[in-house]
Amino acid sequence: MAESDSLIRARELANAVATAMAQAGLPAREVAEQLDWPRATLVRFLGGQVVLDQTDLIPLLAICLITGPEREALLALNRTEPVPGWVRHDLQRRTLIDHEIRAGATTQFAPNLVPDLLQTRDYAQAVSEASADFLPDAPRRLDVLMRRQNVLCYADRPRRFTFFVHERVTRIGVGGVRTQSDQLCHLMRMSTRPDVSLRIIPAGHGDVGQGPCVLLEFGDAAPVVYLERLVNSSFRTDPEEILTYRDMLAVLASIALGEGQSRELIANRVVELYEDRE
Repeated sequence: MAESDSLIRARELANAVATAMAQAGLPAREVAEQLDWPRATLVRFLGGQVVLDQTDLIPLLAICLITGPEREALLALNRTEPVPGWVRHDLQRRTLIDHEIRAGATTQFAPNLVPDLLQTRDYAQAVSEASADFLPDAPRRLDVLMRRQNVLCYADRPRRFTFFVHERVTRIGVGGVRTQSDQLCHLMRMSTRPDVSLRIIPAGHGDVGQGPCVLLEFGDAAPVVYLERLVNSSFRTDPEEILTYRDMLAVLASIALGEGQSRELIANRVVELYEDRE
């Protein structure tokens, strides 16, 4: 069994197998016995620490009753050679949701749009409609985004969400004045939650940062950075890359307005929008 070159790939495989084991009512001890594996080996796999060789994965999938297209997708995912863009879009979205649920701390930088997890449905719908001509799966992306926001409602354990938003976002007219006003009011409400920190990057700092990104941190695993792009979104796990994004977020923290100042700026923009509607 080989150590995984991709933390994300290992977690995706582990999550799929663990779900199948739970659905089939199979305890880890019983599965390990059927495979004639040390139980510790299976536990390491289910913890996302290793990716199995194909000869080890095939009988595991059979025991867990994973067949058909799901089996073929997991076998393809398990290939050990590097494959650019190894995560299919549907698997990638499922993986992102799983990681956001597991993360104890989430930090997102949004230079041009309201952060995904804080978008109202009307705002997200307007963004989706604006992308429909060049993104055929825009409606699907909208559905996934709305489902991702459920992570803000989970109370199973403490979580911390930090959002850095450029001031320009408060002035970009997405979906019209009413949609923008409702969105900003939603940001103000969310920013009062004890588990949410929302901070505005002042307009004077221009194009600070290097595009939208999400840093996901876990209590029992290495951190992950998710970079969403139109075509080739990706998960980054290299320690040096993670450090670079940490440094970038630290710079943003040093120049961003405080939480109270950020709420005040948003409130002032809401007043301006209200006056525009008069």
